[in-house]
Amino acid sequence: MPLSAEDQREIRQLMFVALHYLNLASKAAMATHSSITFGSTTHDFPDAGDVQEPLRSRILISADLASAATRLASVDHVLRGAGDCARRVHEHCRAYFNGRGDDIPYLPAEWFHIMLRDVVGHAEPDEVANDEAAIGKEPTGETPQARTERRRKARAKFIAGTTFGWAYTRLTEIADQLMGFVMDRHGIGDPR
Repeated sequence: MPLSAEDQREIRQLMFVALHYLNLASKAAMATHSSITFGSTTHDFPDAGDVQEPLRSRILISADLASAATRLASVDHVLRGAGDCARRVHEHCRAYFNGRGDDIPYLPAEWFHIMLRDVVGHAEPDEVANDEAAIGKEPTGETPQARTERRRKARAKFIAGTTFGWAYTRLTEIADQLMGFVMDRHGIGDPR
């Protein structure tokens, strides 16, 4: 299905901004901070006063990577919303973390941009209250709500343990794949 001119413009703009954020979290900055994990900066942020180096750089790199992921996930969302479901990563990732489908042994790397966007974009849900009273227990004894919660906690743990270097490399690969896809399938030019 052909994309509207508005969808094409939006995708091009989202890719432009994603590439900008990846440039900000460039390999030069990653040389010093590539082994830092997203989770390591969470509890180090001071309650008051200035944010000092190296924490300042780490927080900004984390924000740049998360911002790039948000734009890349939005490209997949626009494609899906416009009826182009050839890239099903958005649909598959969202379904899995909403409790549908069988468990998988690992979280697919092609979902990374969506997982990072979801973890950064909102707080993970708390424990399911009164789980035993939830409707629709499955044969395993786990309720759908408990399965969703378990998967979301696994996602949060995965992101917390992800290094900036791995995230940068993976997001760059996703950006290249997306750019190639929209160029080949929809004739959208590289915005750089």
